[in-house]
Amino acid sequence: MKTIFTILLLIIGIASSTEAQNQKEIDSLQYSLNAEKNDTQRVATLIILCDKLIKLTNFDLANKYAEDALQLSEKVNYQKGISDALSVFGSLKYNQGDLDEAMIKFSAALKIKEKIGDKKGMARAYGNIGLIHMNKGNYGEAMEYNLKSLKIRKELKDDKNTGSTLLNIANIYLMQGDYPAALKNYYEALKSFEVVGEKSGIAFVYMNIGRIYYEQKKHEAAIKNVSESLKIAEEIGNLKIAIACHNNLGTIYDDLGNYDKALKHYADCIEIANAIGSKQELAGAYSNIGTIYFNQKKYDAAFKNYTTALKSAEETGDKDVLINLYINIGKIYNYQNKYAEAEKYLLKGYLMGKEIGSKLRVKEGLEGLMELEENRGNYKQSLEYFKLYVTYKDSLLNESSNLQLTEMQTKYESEKDEKEIALLTKDKEIQTIEIKKQKQLKYSSIGGLGLVLILVFLGYRTYRTRQLLKLQTLRNKIASDLHDDVGSTLTSIALFSDVAQQQSKDLMPMLQSIGESSRKMLDSMADIVWTINPENDNFEKIILRMRSFAYELLGAKKIDFDFKADGALSQTKLSMEERKNLYLIFKEATSNLVKYSEANRASFSITSTKNNLTMMIRDNGKGFEPLLKRKGIGISNIINRIESYNGEVTIESSPGKGCKLEIRIPG
Repeated sequence: MKTIFTILLLIIGIASSTEAQNQKEIDSLQYSLNAEKNDTQRVATLIILCDKLIKLTNFDLANKYAEDALQLSEKVNYQKGISDALSVFGSLKYNQGDLDEAMIKFSAALKIKEKIGDKKGMARAYGNIGLIHMNKGNYGEAMEYNLKSLKIRKELKDDKNTGSTLLNIANIYLMQGDYPAALKNYYEALKSFEVVGEKSGIAFVYMNIGRIYYEQKKHEAAIKNVSESLKIAEEIGNLKIAIACHNNLGTIYDDLGNYDKALKHYADCIEIANAIGSKQELAGAYSNIGTIYFNQKKYDAAFKNYTTALKSAEETGDKDVLINLYINIGKIYNYQNKYAEAEKYLLKGYLMGKEIGSKLRVKEGLEGLMELEENRGNYKQSLEYFKLYVTYKDSLLNESSNLQLTEMQTKYESEKDEKEIALLTKDKEIQTIEIKKQKQLKYSSIGGLGLVLILVFLGYRTYRTRQLLKLQTLRNKIASDLHDDVGSTLTSIALFSDVAQQQSKDLMPMLQSIGESSRKMLDSMADIVWTINPENDNFEKIILRMRSFAYELLGAKKIDFDFKADGALSQTKLSMEERKNLYLIFKEATSNLVKYSEANRASFSITSTKNNLTMMIRDNGKGFEPLLKRKGIGISNIINRIESYNGEVTIESSPGKGCKLEIRIPG
């Protein structure tokens, strides 16, 4: 019984950034709006404000600004402003789950865009209309509009939005069960997003690649890709992606039979979805919770959640979710021997699956109908459904899918390597030119003692600047090389070991060991890359990574915890070495807590004063005798790291009394 794995659909031209950054921009735009006298410029500012407010899910204020923009544009007969206002109205309605109203607004915007020849606006409108069709399961129309959008995007050399359109095209193929075509377009989209550093787009791609791995029962790879998407979503503050990631991780853990972890992710999804009013994600989460209860044969609880999900799905008109719910409700009736009701819902789901061309949903409908007729004793009809079921199943899970999956990933990584080589060659040419310039500077310095002293002084300042620049460049390059070269190699080793395990049973233990070692190295390498990347020098990034690590580790052991960080920390600056040591100390202490404490509650706090940075970790576990444990590797590592830059460690614990670890670092 399949649960719903959310495919997050991208509204073209609308990307997310952090909430704090968006709020800053909104404040600035509102100030500009009050001072702006030019009507057309005022409309443009209102439109930008609407986009920003939609990202922050402040729909009421976004709606007000959209109305202001439309009224002002109509007053001065500003056609581009009218079309832009209609477009932003469409985005607002889409984010609120009103697909029909969104389609009306996007279509009205397109007519004006075509009339005034606004190619960029036309591409956006085509993409948005295609997006609505995709949500409604009209895959032919969705592909038609997205291909129109893609053509214009490529003509305009718009990499960011080309990536968005390729992502939507990949989603269409995925919904139709064409995994190779979907994967090809996902990697094309990923390359476009990487060119412009579009993190929300990269997060979308990772999550949807996770869907492909999930469908092929490669749960570990699915979790890895969706978790990477969630990490990026939390980093940039994109709640829409975060909701979908929680929903999808719940689906994967449900498939693995880890129901507690699945329910935790679904609860997180519902909490965020309620906060931003996302009916689509609510439908998916409630449906998935229903499936967990179904698998546990708690049919009343399952039916209750399915009907709650059905209400939201009918409001949004999301056909894929509706089909899944019809089939699942039909199966419940079947198990309750209510055959007439079961047939009604199963046929509804099966026929709607055929209508939208979704092989996956047709297969699930046939599976339900096959079981129904068998329960009724209609074995001949059950056999007919079974034959059709096998045909669709074979179509979805053909042997070439796995091979093409590996080939495409290898091709993508190879192309990245070629780009790196080209960049290195260019760097060498630049260095050669710099060396020539320095020689010329040296020879021209024979102009007098005063001139020499001036040149020496200027040279020293230039040297210092270049050294700092080189250091930043070196850190960026090392992080990039580790991520692209070593990371891709380890990923390939892990993938190849998975494939080899399926083909050679005799070597299973050795191959499992290779796979596990590769993944451990990937985790360690991720810490190194994060540490040396200059983008992470901001203390907020350190807090986010710590919080994410604690959530993942303690959540797996069902340990409740709270994490408090002083607001003043955002002004704190740590060197790369200090940042690395602080994170590794936190990681070591948290790992020890999970492994040995037997606690069910923990708390973390990081505070900053004028002279000190203090990190405190507490648990209510079994405790230990600190003097006896100080020689252990974990405690020893923590003490050595802290003492390396004159910090202090205090450990308070005794058997049965839990543990308190306090670390103070001089400011």
